[in-house]
Amino acid sequence: MLTHPDEIPSLTPRQSEILSLIASNPTMKTKDLAEQLFVSPSTIRNHLSEIYLALEVNSRSSAILKAQQLGLIPVKSYGIPLT
Repeated sequence: MLTHPDEIPSLTPRQSEILSLIASNPTMKTKDLAEQLFVSPSTIRNHLSEIYLALEVNSRSSAILKAQQLGLIPVKSYGIPLT
């Protein structure tokens, strides 16, 4: 958990991988993520729960946004100007 506003949470390499995957494929279902990573859907759900706790968010979209803001994953504009 973030105890100081300037503190950047650390994620495991697997959590970062999952976060990057959902950032590049926001509509990908948990089952599809699990198949791509050769794990069970419950493993993906567990990783997502840990990511949400670390980033202090409660959804995939919030996790992606916060991770991008913290520099944990790259920001992709997909042709949309970032302001």
